Amino acid sequence: RMMSQVSIVVPILTAIIGFFASQALERSRQAEVRETERRKEQRQVITRQLNELYYPLYWRTVQDDAVWQLCCAGGAKRSLLPINQQAASQIREFLYKNHEQILLLIDSHPNLLRNGDEPENSVKAFVDVLQKYRSHIAALLALRAVGDPRMPGDIPNNPFPYPYEFSRIILERIRALESQRESVGGRRWLALFGSNFAAPSRVE
Repeated sequence: RMMSQVSIVVPILTAIIGFFASQALERSRQAEVRETERRKEQRQVITRQLNELYYPLYWRTVQDDAVWQLCCAGGAKRSLLPINQQAASQIREFLYKNHEQILLLIDSHPNLLRNGDEPENSVKAFVDVLQKYRSHIAALLALRAVGDPRMPGDIPNNPFPYPYEFSRIILERIRALESQRESVGGRRWLALFGSNFAAPSRVE
């Protein structure tokens, strides 16, 4: 009789254990699927930030810095190229259009500026630099609008200096985003440039 009872209980216990084990496995599988989806969505958001905002923004600042160093830093007397009036006008036109594209990138993607859950003070520091950049460009365009050939830096006690940390901060944010993307299974693109890859150092 004991064996008969055991033969009845064991299958029931086996079925119960199997049921709970199956439930646990299903919950684990669902959790894994959710985590995979979360990582995928995070990669997609970061990739969009980089491709639509930070990469083009950085390359625009590289162009601006290169032309500035070659032709404009220190004024015409210290230019590395012979600059006549026509050439100077063409260079200014190139720089103005480049600045316009930089501002357009920023204005078109305000939702892509923030790097995930970064601290509020980090966001504020970046926004402060953007405001300085915008003010400098506004001052530059205002001077040109009234026919004044000076740069904002030529004005005594210039209240709107160019934020020289602009390119560096953008590159730092690219590296932070790429690090985040790498942590969720993505690829670090700027690592291809090696450890010596750095933002241009723009000086007057």
